Amino acid sequence: MAAEGQHHSNVHAATLNLGAPDLVETRTSTALTAGVTLTKISRGSTDSSLFWTAEISIPADSPDPDAPSTALSTPADAQIMAA
Repeated sequence: MAAEGQHHSNVHAATLNLGAPDLVETRTSTALTAGVTLTKISRGSTDSSLFWTAEISIPADSPDPDAPSTALSTPADAQIMAA
């Protein structure tokens, strides 16, 4: 972290020391506005055995304020809730 009054220059490290050193790395930089650059760094490759799981709670459709929320648990349940 820079001390007060100091500024870092816009210099990127030659490598990103995250994961195995031989991972493929791609960087894309986009100037968003004057002085602001978005840099996206992708490392490695996609692995279909790895995935995210999101738990979603839907407020109860009941006038009772203490009614429990409904949780989506299967794709079939999700389709029913979405209908």
